[in-house]
Amino acid sequence: LLVAVKYYARQNNYQKARELAQKLVEHDGSESHLVVYTDIIAQQVKNGQSSSDPSLDSEAQKLLKQAEDREQQAGELNTELPSQQEEYDRLINEAEDLRKQASLLDITRSVNYLIAKKPLGGDKSGLLDLQIAKLYLAADQRDNAKEYIWRVVDNTNTLRQDSPILEPLQEVVGAYNTAQA
Repeated sequence: LLVAVKYYARQNNYQKARELAQKLVEHDGSESHLVVYTDIIAQQVKNGQSSSDPSLDSEAQKLLKQAEDREQQAGELNTELPSQQEEYDRLINEAEDLRKQASLLDITRSVNYLIAKKPLGGDKSGLLDLQIAKLYLAADQRDNAKEYIWRVVDNTNTLRQDSPILEPLQEVVGAYNTAQA
C-alpha cells in the first residue's frame, strides 16, 4: 500500500493517494504511516485539491458565509470617510482570514487528528510532533510550528531508540549546544 500511495502522490492523484493512505493507517496506524497520510492531505491542499467540497462541508460553509457577510457589510460602507475606510479594511481582512481558514480546514483537521493520535505519555518517536510542526508551517502558523519543533528538540533524550529522527536530531542538538557554549 505504501508504494501505491507514493506512486499516486507522484502522479499528483492525491485523492487516490489519500484513499490508499487512509487504508494504510487503518491497517497499521504507526507514526510513520500517520505522517504519510497527513503529508498527502497537506499536498492535496497545497495543490488546490482539497478533499472537501465547501458546498458539502458544513464547517466550510459556515466560514464562507461569515466571509460573505463581512464583504457585504464592507460594501455598504462609504469609504470616502476615513473612519469608514478603517472599518472597511477591517471587514475585508476578516473576510480574507475566514476564507483562508476554510481553505485550510483539511490541514487544521490533520493537526487535530495527529494530536488525538498522540499517546498520553507523549510522542516518543518525535515523528508526530515534527509532522504537526510541518502542518502548522503549511498553514502559515509559524509560532505554533516553532512550539512543536522545540518540543521535539527538548525531548531528544526521551525519544525511543528506534526513532528514525533520533540520530540526526542528536547531531543537530549537539551542534547547537556547541555553538551556544
